[in-house]
Amino acid sequence: MTDNQNIKIRQSKQKQSLLEQMRRTPTIEQSAQKVGISRMTVYRWMKANRQFAQDVEESLRAGREFVSDIAETQMFNLIS
Repeated sequence: MTDNQNIKIRQSKQKQSLLEQMRRTPTIEQSAQKVGISRMTVYRWMKANRQFAQDVEESLRAGREFVSDIAETQMFNLIS
């Protein structure tokens, strides 16, 4: 494989890991750190690829819903 192919494979794996992480931690900064890339890299990828930008927005939305559900559960437990 060429270096260019290796880079594309690595970036593809990083992008997938980032999207998965955003579903659990809905912030770009924290998710990028956990995956081992910079926040600026995420924004560069989003600017270069419209589909990836949409995937990021969807993952962030799902992550916010997840965190909201956890917060509601905690609140109800405290009320009980």
